[in-house]
Amino acid sequence: MIPFVLAFIVFSISGTLFMFAPRRVRDFIVDSCLRARWGFWIGREMILRRVRKPSYLFELRLLGFICILGAVVCFWIIFAEKKILP
Repeated sequence: MIPFVLAFIVFSISGTLFMFAPRRVRDFIVDSCLRARWGFWIGREMILRRVRKPSYLFELRLLGFICILGAVVCFWIIFAEKKILP
């Protein structure tokens, strides 16, 4: 049951962040790449090309929605554990 609780917490936080603050996530990624704190020097340009596209915000929101669905499933498993898991 503990893995489902941890998964619920991770999915809830990341889903909320990706769903309701995608511009901040994108700005953090761009800033981290430009300041060389994150990403290898080989793939940095590929990451920046991908992140700077306007469709990246839609992808983040879609990923946030999927994470929230995962959190709902984990929440359901936590409280229906006796019926599902032996």
